[in-house]
Amino acid sequence: MRVPPSIGVLLAEIVIGATLLSSASAQSAEVDLGRVDPPMDQDGFLSFEGTATPGSGRGNIGLHTGYALQPAGVAVDHRVVGVAFAQVGVGGRVAIGLRVPTLLYADEGRERAVGDPTLVVRARIFGRPTTSRFLPEGSGLALRLSVRAPAGQERAQISEDQLVLDAHLLADWRALGFGFGLMAGWRFRPERREVAGVGIDDELHFGLALELPFPFYAAMSFPLEVRGAIDASAPFARSRQTAVEGLLGIRLRLPRVALTLLLGRRHSPGLGNPRVRATLTLTWKPRVWDLDGDGIRDRRDSCPHEPEDSLDRDGCPGSSLARSRADGFTPDRP
Repeated sequence: MRVPPSIGVLLAEIVIGATLLSSASAQSAEVDLGRVDPPMDQDGFLSFEGTATPGSGRGNIGLHTGYALQPAGVAVDHRVVGVAFAQVGVGGRVAIGLRVPTLLYADEGRERAVGDPTLVVRARIFGRPTTSRFLPEGSGLALRLSVRAPAGQERAQISEDQLVLDAHLLADWRALGFGFGLMAGWRFRPERREVAGVGIDDELHFGLALELPFPFYAAMSFPLEVRGAIDASAPFARSRQTAVEGLLGIRLRLPRVALTLLLGRRHSPGLGNPRVRATLTLTWKPRVWDLDGDGIRDRRDSCPHEPEDSLDRDGCPGSSLARSRADGFTPDRP
């Protein structure tokens, strides 16, 4: 799919500007240790996106609030961060989003601070494109790239003073309300930093997610996830550079609004990894409930998981007459 020239120019300007800011910034020990960011939409999992994009010209906005108890290596016991985010689809396979974090509260007398804005571009390279306002089912593969510009306020590890680049490969499978997802990626930092005697440099990221539907209420589901970040130069060699968490969530998807509650617990003492994590994410996304993307809303679709391919408009593949004959029914001849 071809990205419009104006979007390409905008991306180039953001990357060049962020690089200049990074080279001009002072060398300090500020590092964003949050690591677990909300996905850009609620068609993803708990800390990383799925492969489906919103669809051409469609998008969503959201607000996220996260609480962390005793992050390892950070001189605070309680930390609350808010994130505002938005994304829009370009064609059926590409999404472009922006995320801006804000430090809302931290003890030890720390003030509020705005973090680094992050540009996120995601491209679905395998799987059915999004042609309706509901995520396509089946398997998918996507590439996610993000650029974090060093434009925030350097307080309480909410910002970095250098350009940070992420490249993640996403894979997922969805059917009948079930979801399974994998994430593997690289976080690149041009300059090594040191916080609390621990070196922070390039990181390897990984994630494994499962989403289970609630059998008595189709709009509710239970996402589960294991998420980790390790030092790229010596994976799992140092415990202070290994941050692994287990996450459990409850998600409610209404026609236009989605609400996700997450609880997490650390499984390693990696720098910035909190003892307990709790988050609440609210996303607004216009939807037309058309699971198979055939233009017939699910409430009128006799086969909501199979696209219509005939003129009878009952929502099922094949004509009604052809299906009747396949079932052994022969219409009376005059």
